[in-house]
Amino acid sequence: MGLGANNSVIEVFASDESGSWTITVTTPNGVTCLVASGQAYETLAEALPAMGSDA
Repeated sequence: MGLGANNSVIEVFASDESGSWTITVTTPNGVTCLVASGQAYETLAEALPAMGSDA
């Protein structure tokens, strides 16, 4: 979940079991739109860059 442009809420829903994923955007007035969906979702365990370093 994150805050996007114009104070819209961006959400990613994913299933480890089926591998399906969905991205939605909810506007401040409460309307939710499906932006994208697909298959083969995979969780990556990558280390985050150190604070202050460019990614």
